[in-house]
Amino acid sequence: MIIIAQDGVEGLNTLTNIHLPPRKFIWFSDLDFGLQAYRLCVPWFGSKPVTYEKMVQALTRCIEIAAGTEGEMER
Repeated sequence: MIIIAQDGVEGLNTLTNIHLPPRKFIWFSDLDFGLQAYRLCVPWFGSKPVTYEKMVQALTRCIEIAAGTEGEMER
């Protein structure tokens, strides 16, 4: 898992220039790149500032995706 937390287009440039599957990234930015994150299949995009709660949400989502349990409800 790689966490990108850069301002402006630097995060987008970093993401598109690293040659790894996009599902390996958590991306935070001060700009709204949510649509680009969706198009690149990034599992989590969040707005800065990065907080503990946002990191927990992002990591939980990535773990759910890796386990194949995304979208399932607890019983």
